[in-house]
Amino acid sequence: LSLHDALPISGGLTAIQDGFLYATDLNAGTVAGFQYDSSNGTLTPVPGSPFPAGNTPVQAAQVGDQFLYVSDLNDSAGGISAFTINTQNGALTPISGSPFPTGAPGSFPGPSAMVVSSNSNFLYVALAGTANANNQIAAFSINPTTGSLTALPQSPFTTGNGPSQMAFLPTTLGPQGFLYTANVQDGTISAFTADDSTGALTPVSGSPYVAGASVAGLAASPYFLYAADPQAETITAYTIDGNTGALSPIPGSPFSAGYALTLLTVASP
Repeated sequence: LSLHDALPISGGLTAIQDGFLYATDLNAGTVAGFQYDSSNGTLTPVPGSPFPAGNTPVQAAQVGDQFLYVSDLNDSAGGISAFTINTQNGALTPISGSPFPTGAPGSFPGPSAMVVSSNSNFLYVALAGTANANNQIAAFSINPTTGSLTALPQSPFTTGNGPSQMAFLPTTLGPQGFLYTANVQDGTISAFTADDSTGALTPVSGSPYVAGASVAGLAASPYFLYAADPQAETITAYTIDGNTGALSPIPGSPFSAGYALTLLTVASP
């Protein structure tokens, strides 16, 4: 089974508040860094850009203005390239121990989407596999001083088939958040509670949820989750139970949306 062509893989973009933008180039194996002008939007490469970022870097995730992480889809051990960010000029420096593996050498676990917990203590990585199906989430604690990653004792956690995108929703009702994966191969959404103290993931009752012919991009707001279905050309909408993270379809959903949907985002009002 080869998932490389089956998954809706796309390059990653991430921006930090201090005025730097980073973009992965999966073909070149690099991540490019830019300083952006907030007044006119123009981009200027940061010193040393582009930076080597492993085998097929797909997605980027940052922790504040300190650290940047990049998932290397075709790395044999599923490496996560990790960098410190120079807060003055945006240049990237590899963190000692990078790339951090998400699987055994030669297993090609296929890391793609990544999300960071609301307290910035944990990194979650979707593993779909590129040589064989993996269907897991690798979870790491983040060293707040060095940015190095340490696999959680309970990791990895099982998802549906082909997790390609993720959404993380912080909550204010207790020491937890909700994490969702879009499982493109079986058209389901896996839902978990994420413990703010330990980083452990616990499946939500009813998970995985049937989401349609396929499911690609996910986007979450404080009360709702939206899932793109590229085969059905629709967006499925759910209400999120604020106590449990459980999903319930919104009346009238799914909504017609057009051809080949992949990525979604919710804009702040």
